[in-house]
Amino acid sequence: MLHNKADVDGWFSERQKLPSGFAYTEPWYYVRKGRLDEAQKAIDERLPKAPPDFHGLEMQQTLLLAMKGETKEAESRVPQILSRIQLNDKSRHHSTYDAACVYALGGNSNEAVKWLKETAVTGFPNYPLFAHDPFLDRIRNNPEFVRFMTEQKTQWERFRQEFDN
Repeated sequence: MLHNKADVDGWFSERQKLPSGFAYTEPWYYVRKGRLDEAQKAIDERLPKAPPDFHGLEMQQTLLLAMKGETKEAESRVPQILSRIQLNDKSRHHSTYDAACVYALGGNSNEAVKWLKETAVTGFPNYPLFAHDPFLDRIRNNPEFVRFMTEQKTQWERFRQEFDN
């Protein structure tokens, strides 16, 4: 299931079958698997070759910093990266999701939920991912996150009823 990034191995396996051009696939996979040294190497190899308007690797690098415990540095990079991504960019929701994960890893639930809301509203309302992503575990008991998830579950179930038939 390609859209369910909560299944990291399945997502990576399906992505490998697609034509090349997904420069952040391996770094994303390594970050998600906690293989931080491999993630750093993959990012370092790809970042110098990335087009100036491709911010996925920058966000993966920022997420990697947060995973290494450098949350203040990671959080300080997020606004700068997101400010360079147009609001109407069709892939912006991937970066806003990564931003939410950065903030969640640092325990900053208000910022994490803010970016999760933008992620959901701008094209990525993936309740199963939000429900199972371990990067969001530190904020799961936050009342604002609980409200957000309740809304997302209701919407997800409505979408499933409407579109699964």
